[in-house]
Amino acid sequence: VYTSGGSIETRTDQIGLRKVVHSLKEEYKVLVELSYFQGYTQDEISKMLSIPLGTVKTRLRTALIQLREIIKP
Repeated sequence: VYTSGGSIETRTDQIGLRKVVHSLKEEYKVLVELSYFQGYTQDEISKMLSIPLGTVKTRLRTALIQLREIIKP
């Protein structure tokens, strides 16, 4: 897991990204948190949550599409 004194977390909080992520369905929110905020790979997430890798990939893709729609001006 990559950390640089919390600077990534601070930047995402400043732009409100974490708040937007928390508006997603729980199954998407957990995956985005683990993947983008905590730095786990899709394979690691698949093993941690005991769900198929393909499901992780599909849910993350869907979550990113939904985030893009929410953030879009």
